[in-house]
Amino acid sequence: MVGGESGPVGTEIHALCYTPHGRYLIESGIGHTIEIWDGAHHHLMQKIPGLAESLATSRHGHDLAMGWLGEIQIWHLQ
Repeated sequence: MVGGESGPVGTEIHALCYTPHGRYLIESGIGHTIEIWDGAHHHLMQKIPGLAESLATSRHGHDLAMGWLGEIQIWHLQ
């Protein structure tokens, strides 16, 4: 848990997770997109439309579950 914030107003992060082997960092922010970042090289790999207040990946990191307002969506990561 992070105990503070930094950055411009409107850049809040709702949810954050790493894939099991740390290959990808996945975040859901206020911009109505889920962003998938390369965990080692720190560049944006993919954007998925939507919001999530919770994120989880499958054991092997191939699937992403996103939860928002009582709904769950599953995406296959490539």
